[in-house]
Amino acid sequence: MIATLLLATITAADAKAQWIRLMDAQKVQQAKTLCTTWIASSDRAVASQGHQCLASVEAQYASMTEIEGTKSGGFIAQGFQGPHVDEALKHLDQAIALTPDDLSTHQGRLFILIRSGRTRDAAAALQKSLDVYHGPDALQSWLAYSEEFDARQDYVSALAFMRVLEKKYPNDPDVVSNIGAFLYLDKKDADALPYVKRGAELAPNDPINVWNLGRIYDHLGQQELAEKNYRKGLELEKNAAALRDKKCMFAEFLDKRGDKTNAAKYRAGNDCDK
Repeated sequence: MIATLLLATITAADAKAQWIRLMDAQKVQQAKTLCTTWIASSDRAVASQGHQCLASVEAQYASMTEIEGTKSGGFIAQGFQGPHVDEALKHLDQAIALTPDDLSTHQGRLFILIRSGRTRDAAAALQKSLDVYHGPDALQSWLAYSEEFDARQDYVSALAFMRVLEKKYPNDPDVVSNIGAFLYLDKKDADALPYVKRGAELAPNDPINVWNLGRIYDHLGQQELAEKNYRKGLELEKNAAALRDKKCMFAEFLDKRGDKTNAAKYRAGNDCDK
């Protein structure tokens, strides 16, 4: 009777606050016991919180420390391994089925997949999310995972992920530019060029897109076009730190072209040797 009353009266917001508080306090078993009662709730939002909680419990059991980054350096981050990863994903799938417009459940699934090394499954998971999610536009939330792929230098999975977004947002400059960026990072300059060029056309006042177009032209040996876009990128850049970095890179470009005098001018006062 008491358990039935609790299920009937608790709200999804209260349930979420309770299980997060328990997990933050490392009371994992207590959270598991409590949340197991919620998944039987007739309130789909409460049941969803139960599954999200249990996914967090399983992720805690699967938790490990991983080193991310390049061969020359890395950083410590949270990772997951073992059979508990499958259990966490099952609970997130159930949570999504119950509350498909809860963005956090979709984010949780992608986070677990990527941090458990299952990056090649991320594109399919994203497609499933886009098929059922009808909440506020979440493009920037999806794009945020680009950093995860980049940290792992997994450009194949990154491109597959971005191709899914391309189908839904074919004219978004961030999507188009990210595809170009990952092709470039995967050393496919010729394939990258039309995407980076179109990204700059779609967002002509974005200093990153314009600068990246200059980099592509530079790598392809088209120096006049490279310089034109480098200079435009410098003009558009409003962030002081980013502008200093760009000036130093442009100085290197001018050095390669034999323009030592102007290269020195762009280095002046920008701590380019650090």
